[in-house]
Amino acid sequence: VTSYAYPFGMRGDESPATAKILAECGYSSVFISQHGTVQKGANPLRLPRIKVEAGEPLWMFKLLCKGGMDAWALADSLL
Repeated sequence: VTSYAYPFGMRGDESPATAKILAECGYSSVFISQHGTVQKGANPLRLPRIKVEAGEPLWMFKLLCKGGMDAWALADSLL
């Protein structure tokens, strides 16, 4: 296992200190719960992710993958 995703990942659940510990444990990528797509040059120890709910239809999954809900990143940054 080389990737880690914070179970809840709220802003208070992750920090530079926890990212350092995870890197020292051998994780090469860490996902926080802040919404967004991974961009070139992103910090691999603080990667955003896209929330996909159980039971969502295929059209919603495709929309999410194309960035259709990226405006949520603004809401995440304010919480």
